[in-house]
Amino acid sequence: MYKLKLLADGSLDKYKARLVTKGFTQVYGLDFTENFSPTPMIGGVRFVIIYILHNKLKRAQGDVSGAFLNSTLKKGIYLQLPEGLKLQGSTIVKLIESLYGLKQAARDWYELSDQIIRSFDPELKRSETEPCVYYKLTDGCKCILSVHVDDYIMGDEDEKYFEAFSSHFQKTIQMTKGK
Repeated sequence: MYKLKLLADGSLDKYKARLVTKGFTQVYGLDFTENFSPTPMIGGVRFVIIYILHNKLKRAQGDVSGAFLNSTLKKGIYLQLPEGLKLQGSTIVKLIESLYGLKQAARDWYELSDQIIRSFDPELKRSETEPCVYYKLTDGCKCILSVHVDDYIMGDEDEKYFEAFSSHFQKTIQMTKGK
C-alpha cells in the first residue's frame, strides 16, 4: 500500500508505504482460529473521561506506532511478496510477526497489549463489562486506563504512575507519550 500524507493546507508532508497482506485469502482453521479483538464502546470511553475529570486526576495519553507489527503469530503464515521484490532470492516469505491485513492481527495485538498491561501492575483490574478499561482503586492509588487498539488514555492521582507505565511498556514496544 502506498500513500501520500498531506498537511492540513494540502501540501505534501511525506510518502508512506506499508506492506499489507491479503487477509481475505486466509482460511478459518488453517491460517487462523480466532480473530475477535474488543474495542471500547463510546459509553466506556466517555465514562473514563468523565471519571478522570470528576476526580481531578492527572491525565496522559500514549500511542504505539506500528502496533500490529509487534505481536508474534501463533501459526506460520507464508506471504507472496509484491511483484519485483525478492528477499534472499525468494518471492515467498514466512511471517514471524503479524502484519496489517491479517485476520488475526488485531487479536494478537490485543493479547500482547493486555499481557503488558497486566504484567505492569497485577493490581490493575480489567473491567468485566468493558474489556478495554482497566482500573485500580486502592488506598494509595486511584487509576483508570482506556485502550483503543494502540491508543491509551490514563488518569491517575500521580503522574509518576503513567511514567512508570510507559517505561514498562517501552521495554517491549515503543510508545509515544502525549498530554
